[in-house]
Amino acid sequence: MAAQSNAVVVLREHEPIDSALLCLKKEMLKGGVFKELRRRDYYLKPSQRKRIKSQVARAKIQKFAKRRAAADLRSEERKQEHSAAHLTLTSTRRSR
Repeated sequence: MAAQSNAVVVLREHEPIDSALLCLKKEMLKGGVFKELRRRDYYLKPSQRKRIKSQVARAKIQKFAKRRAAADLRSEERKQEHSAAHLTLTSTRRSR
């Protein structure tokens, strides 16, 4: 059970209601009220909750592995470009 959040917004004199609603929304977001509402939208059996949790974790791991592979590939390409440029520089220096 999540901690209870009492979002309080104090209205100043002549403050428009739109800005007060925006402040209330921010407070509710900070308190996790919307997250809790989504969680309680419908009942999930513990086994379903566990399955969803593992699926989310698996997707997260795959996402970071994919990013890591792309970064490694870019790094390898930069190394090859650097070594090719270095070879070109050294060969032009020797030809003089």
